[in-house]
Amino acid sequence: MIVLITGLFLVLGCSSKKYSSGYLYGEKLYDSYIDLYLKGNRELAELNFYKSVSVFAERDDMCNISRLYISRYLLAEDYGEKTYLIKAEKYAVLKNCETEKNLINFLFHSDYNVDILNGLYVAYSHFLKTGEVSDLEKALANKKLNDSAKSRFYRILANNYIKSDIKRAGEYIDLAYEIDTFNGWTLNILRDLKLKLKICENTKYKCESIKKRILFIKNKLNKK
Repeated sequence: MIVLITGLFLVLGCSSKKYSSGYLYGEKLYDSYIDLYLKGNRELAELNFYKSVSVFAERDDMCNISRLYISRYLLAEDYGEKTYLIKAEKYAVLKNCETEKNLINFLFHSDYNVDILNGLYVAYSHFLKTGEVSDLEKALANKKLNDSAKSRFYRILANNYIKSDIKRAGEYIDLAYEIDTFNGWTLNILRDLKLKLKICENTKYKCESIKKRILFIKNKLNKK
């Protein structure tokens, strides 16, 4: 696939081959799923997700179905259900999709081959092992990387630095917030504001306005 699914197609690698109209339609459906999900339109998002799965199933494309479920797990962030990874693994095994199986192992904290990971996850793996962030920052600066992947990783970094470097944490969450407000991703904006609150509570500043904004965004999401 190309670049749309939460950065997975940069993560997993893509080729220069041409794609069929059916393939591109499945990709478009999933791209729509991402946008609707992050805007809080769950019912429409679900419809597009399963339509996308169906399109790839009709083509016996188990590796891309595996990628869809991996991405679905990643989009949910802290609330990601392991059942999505289990489903992703099931489809990957059906067609011996080594790249997908390796990423699933990485996400499951099992043995994985770093040489098969894409550059973004190589950088993330290095960050997890060493705490060194420069490679990951460079990967996130790639203009081809999907906005939803950038936003997610900036939140990961912000959360990581809340206790050790509050200024740096604030810079990372500001980057995520800028992406999410530009795209109108209400769910991610809520995630960003929650981290902004955690950061604020570790400073001398009053945080009431952030708390009110969180309640406002929650009400918006509940009405969708």
